[in-house]
Amino acid sequence: MMNMQGAVMAADKDMTIFRYSDKIPFAIITDPTSRLPWDDIWNEFRIHTNLSDNYVSIISDYLKSELKEYFKDQLVEESLFCVYYDVDDIFPHAIHLIIKAEYDNIEIIIGDASTVISTKNGVYINWLGDLSNTSAIIGDRLPEIEDAIVPTYNNIVKEFKKQLLDSIENETQRDKAESYLSLIDFNQELVDVFNSVANKQQENLENAISSYHIEDMVRMSERLIDAEGQFHHLKDSRNSISNTKEIATLTLAEGFRWIKHSLYGA
Repeated sequence: MMNMQGAVMAADKDMTIFRYSDKIPFAIITDPTSRLPWDDIWNEFRIHTNLSDNYVSIISDYLKSELKEYFKDQLVEESLFCVYYDVDDIFPHAIHLIIKAEYDNIEIIIGDASTVISTKNGVYINWLGDLSNTSAIIGDRLPEIEDAIVPTYNNIVKEFKKQLLDSIENETQRDKAESYLSLIDFNQELVDVFNSVANKQQENLENAISSYHIEDMVRMSERLIDAEGQFHHLKDSRNSISNTKEIATLTLAEGFRWIKHSLYGA
C-alpha cells in the first residue's frame, strides 16, 4: 500500500518481506504461499550484488540467471513485488515481477509503470496470496457474490421478457419488441453494475488512502490481514487464526524500517 508519503508492506508469514539494507530504499515482497527458499535466494543476492541504481533490472537479471537450480524439470510461475525509490525520486514505486520457469528456461516479466506514485496517481494497493474475503474492501469484485446473483438475475430477466411479450397482443408489435430485447445484453448490464460499484468503492478507498499518514497505512494493512485470517477461521475452525507477522515501511526520509517482525523482535 503506497501514497506520496511512502510504502507499507505487510504479511501473515515470516520471511515474506526482504530489505536490501536500511539505507538503500529497495525491498521485495514474495508470495506467502511460495515454496522457494526466498531467504536463501535473497541473502545470496545481497552478498553478490552491488545495488546502486536500476534496481528492478539488476534483480531481474540476477533471478533469471540464478533461479535455474530451483526450477529443474519444473513448470513454475511465481510472483513478487519490488518496492523502491529511484535515485532521483521523491515518491515510491511498486513493480510486479512474474517469474515463469519452463524447465531450464527462466523468463522474467516486468509489470508496467502504472504503479509509480505521482501527483496524478497518488495511491497504489495490491496483494499477493489470498485476500478473497476482504478484497471488496480494497476495491475488488467478489466473484462468489456474482456467482450467487447471476443465476437469479438471469431467471428474472427471462421471466420479464416472457411476461412482456405475452402482454403484447399485436403480433407485429410483439415481433418488434422481441427484436429489440434481443439487442440488449442484460448480462453485460449486470457486469457494468458490478464494475460501477467496484470502481466507486476503489475511488472512495483511494481518496482515503491519499490523505493517510504512514502510520494510518500501517494500521489498515495490519487490520486487513488480521481480518482475512479471522474470516478463514470462521469458515473452517480447523484453520488457525493467521495474524499479521511482518510489517515494514519504506520512506524517502527513513529508508526501510521494520514495524513488526517476530524474528527481529520488532
